[in-house]
Amino acid sequence: MANTFKNGYVDLTTSNADLVPAVASSTTVIVLTLRCTNVDGTNDATVDVEVVDNGGSPAAYIAKTLSVPADTTVELAGTSKLV
Repeated sequence: MANTFKNGYVDLTTSNADLVPAVASSTTVIVLTLRCTNVDGTNDATVDVEVVDNGGSPAAYIAKTLSVPADTTVELAGTSKLV
């Protein structure tokens, strides 16, 4: 699936989109902010946000079955960085 960029954000309309591309195991990636925004004006959305290992299996969940209410944004990194 190709990601669609709108106003500097990635529009995820289906699952399994890579936001951070694959990197070598010796590389450190730092995510400064991570938000889930539900732009649907009526329906809540349920999301899973995960780090996936090179075999495609979830290595860790940042959020699992998180409910994002209609017309809201949830900050997943809080005031921390994800490394």
